[in-house]
Amino acid sequence: MRDLYVLYLALRDSRVTWPPKLIAALVVAYVLSPVDFLPDWLPFLGFLDDIAIVPLGIGLAMRFIPPAILAEHRFTAAGRFKVVRRWSRAGAILGVAVGLVAVAWLISLGVRHFRQ
Repeated sequence: MRDLYVLYLALRDSRVTWPPKLIAALVVAYVLSPVDFLPDWLPFLGFLDDIAIVPLGIGLAMRFIPPAILAEHRFTAAGRFKVVRRWSRAGAILGVAVGLVAVAWLISLGVRHFRQ
């Protein structure tokens, strides 16, 4: 979340050139587009392209931003998201736990289905 805010701040900065702005626009357009490489209705596979493309696009856009400008905006974002960082670990643990329970449930459904 903080990197996304850093990218937002950097893209609004007039010192940033057009390549990172174009990459960020393409990533946002892909996320908002109803057309995906893998359809979202496919269990687990549907969101893999979103999970891969968005962070890679953000990282690629940040590579084109000068380090001094990026450091300036990271400092600004660190002050804004200081409290959120503590909760993001708890959210990540909860998300992984829910994901593991969902995978275990799907496996148990599959085992029951193939036993019959």
